[in-house]
Amino acid sequence: MGSFIFHATLLWHAQVILDELPMLWGAAMEIYLTRVGGADHGSTRLKMLMIAISTALSALYLSYPNPVLHQVAYATMQAVLITQVVRMFKRLPRETAEQVRIREECRTHFYKSIGICLFAFTIWNIENIFCDQITTFRSGKGELIGLITQGHAWWHLLMGMGASRTISVMIYISTAVRQPDDFEFVTMLGLVYVRPKTKTTPKRGEKPRKDL
Repeated sequence: MGSFIFHATLLWHAQVILDELPMLWGAAMEIYLTRVGGADHGSTRLKMLMIAISTALSALYLSYPNPVLHQVAYATMQAVLITQVVRMFKRLPRETAEQVRIREECRTHFYKSIGICLFAFTIWNIENIFCDQITTFRSGKGELIGLITQGHAWWHLLMGMGASRTISVMIYISTAVRQPDDFEFVTMLGLVYVRPKTKTTPKRGEKPRKDL
């Protein structure tokens, strides 16, 4: 919603307060969530640390609104998030063949999300650096070329897809630590989400299936 308001108004305050700063606060919240189920689960100290870091970055960016500062801060927080999620993989149970399979599926979704986000970040920076050249190139080329060369639009679309996949991975890991056999990944129209597994009742005389 904040990003929509910024792009609808193109106001500087809307860009900073409703679009860019929420990216930093959201990343801090994701980092905190990677500790769910771990030694720091529910830690007041960790909560205050994340709030303090986000507040300090917000104050610094409002005082020195340099886009590079925001990009470096956001990229650093994402790097921390990636390392924490990789650590979370180690807590996933691997006692059955099904648990091993879905653990690998989880890793695949996560690394795909990183690839999608890096691709989006690359497009965003290419457009920022070569904005004038791209604008000149699309001039007079028609609506189709103008549409598919909107790098900022691709940035939002791809980042949304990558972030959605990352969130689904974090949801699965957080639930699977305690309930490894109760949830599964589902893909629909290229988007991945987590849902409870459907419990099937065996027919009369039929034995329940067990993992190999």
